[in-house]
Amino acid sequence: MSNIVNALSATVHIGLSKVIEGYLLPDGSFRYGLPYVSQLIGREKTYLSHMIKKGSKKLKALQQKGFSCDLIRVSVSRPTTGGTRPNTIGFNDFCIIVEHEAVEENNPDATALLTTAFREVLRSRTQEAFGLPQDTFEAKVVNFQQAFEERLDWLSEDRQDLDGLWLPGDEMYFPDFVDWQDECESKYFEQKAEYLLSQ
Repeated sequence: MSNIVNALSATVHIGLSKVIEGYLLPDGSFRYGLPYVSQLIGREKTYLSHMIKKGSKKLKALQQKGFSCDLIRVSVSRPTTGGTRPNTIGFNDFCIIVEHEAVEENNPDATALLTTAFREVLRSRTQEAFGLPQDTFEAKVVNFQQAFEERLDWLSEDRQDLDGLWLPGDEMYFPDFVDWQDECESKYFEQKAEYLLSQ
């Protein structure tokens, strides 16, 4: 872990209720607090810090995708509290986490973030192509929130539909099933192989 670096902080509004704290370092790079990123993807505040400390399989999978695991503790002066020293990750690592959560972990919050962000980029690029004025920042925040909630609702409903496809007898392949997102797929194939080999 790097030494503590002085940084400026700012509230980054992604949607109306999707707000994180960003940090600007002296070299011009952006950083983001681990608890904020964890909550943004619908996880507990300590999710990423625990995952990185434990050196889990998820961390190894992230590193294969280019995750640098470059943690920097930043020092931020605050008039009311005197200062904080949050642990942060960089811009690229932040993006890799969201992509991994969406693609590999089937995380609805991360998937909704990515699909909603693409909608905003597509609208912006189309406006540019036709020489039309860009949406205001306020409009982008409101539109993002609305689209995010719609996508998340749709993804959650789709997930419930999938869960409803379970049939009696499926549990023989999942005797220790706890969390679909974490290890369901690998357990399924391992236990199914063991079951078939025992027949």
